[in-house]
Amino acid sequence: MRNATVPAAGARSARPYPRHGRARVIRLVPPPRRARVYSDGVRAGLVATATVIGWWLVADAVHGRPLDTPGAVAAAVFHHGSRPLAAAVGVDLVGVAWGHLLAFLAVGIAASRLLALAERRSHLGFGVLLLLVLGSGAYLVGVAIAGQSLLPSHVLPTFVLGNVLATIAVALVLHRRRPLRIRP
Repeated sequence: MRNATVPAAGARSARPYPRHGRARVIRLVPPPRRARVYSDGVRAGLVATATVIGWWLVADAVHGRPLDTPGAVAAAVFHHGSRPLAAAVGVDLVGVAWGHLLAFLAVGIAASRLLALAERRSHLGFGVLLLLVLGSGAYLVGVAIAGQSLLPSHVLPTFVLGNVLATIAVALVLHRRRPLRIRP
């Protein structure tokens, strides 16, 4: 048997089972910093979803057409622009709500992770900020272009403004939790 070297106290071994008797510790819970990044992203996604759905409900109620915007979005997404029977509308509205929830959760978590990266490496701050702004702008331009053919003309401004408000909500939630310091 070869001479085995025992690591110094507190040193980590690269072997899965070190020879000095202690088992390797495997963390089942992510470190607190990573958990905070994900919880911030989930919080931002939930606030953004509530913002966009709330805006649609308020704007449609003011215009006297309750649930018109989510109904038009559901028709565009699930039925290529044609309105379905009334029985299918409820399921479609739930689908639109879930779709927005999942999309905004993904956006919130991605934005939170990018901001955490910018916190660790401050020279990346401006690039991360630029990426977030350009990504949001590209999404909104894409929605406006695609929405012209699929959404009714009275619904498109409500839809786009709702997504702008949701983007602002994500930015405010994440800025409150982790202010971005940009260094040139």
